[in-house]
Formats: sequence, C-alpha cells, structure tokens
Amino acid sequence: MANTPTPTTWQKLQELRTDQGHTLTTLAKAAHVSLPYLSQLESGQRRDPRPPVVKALADVLGVTVRDLCMGRPQA
Repeated sequence: MANTPTPTTWQKLQELRTDQGHTLTTLAKAAHVSLPYLSQLESGQRRDPRPPVVKALADVLGVTVRDLCMGRPQA
C-alpha cells in the first residue's frame, strides 16, 4: 500500500513530464502507454493504473515508483 498512487501522484507526473520537456505524446511513446490512457491518468479520470504502467512511467522520468506514487521529488 506504500506505493499506491494518490491524486498528487498524477499532479507530480504532469510536473515531472513538463519539467523534463516531455509532451503527453513523447512520454506515452517512451513508456509504451497509449496517449489516451496517459491523458486520463494525468486528468484523474483513471485512478487505478496497472503496476507495470506506473513502473514504466517512473523509469522514463528517472524517478522511483515510490517517489512517483508518493508525489515526492527525486532524491
């Protein structure tokens, strides 16, 4: 449960994405996630992503799953 995504997770996801210069499209492609799926995550329309999706997004963004899910910055 420590790595359960929270609403702030998706705010953090969007912040990391934009800070790193990714568009929704470039992040979706790099993480092998569909663009609509990623957009729904960021907007809060989808709240329970599969663990492999969270891991792929964290990997592309260079953060741990825990940091992404807890909404904390990369250490």
